[in-house]
Amino acid sequence: MKKISTLIAAGLLTMLSATAFAACPAGTALAGGSGPDHKGGKCVTTTPMTKQEKMTQHNKMVKQDAMKTDHMAAKSTKHAEAAKTHAAKAKT
Repeated sequence: MKKISTLIAAGLLTMLSATAFAACPAGTALAGGSGPDHKGGKCVTTTPMTKQEKMTQHNKMVKQDAMKTDHMAAKSTKHAEAAKTHAAKAKT
């Protein structure tokens, strides 16, 4: 029984230390949140972004927005065509 409880305690401590160690990836630090262990905080970069990195991130966001807009336009066109067919069927 003593060996089992020792193994459980060792396993528990190992899990707790592993989760605390891997809280934020390398190059980031925990910021914000409240209470013990900064619950609700976010991982932020510790080094400032270069101008090129900012532009790359901005370009990715613009590209994603354009893709969403195209998808929504295609979806609305499809719905409009379906409405026309339903209206034509209703007339006959």
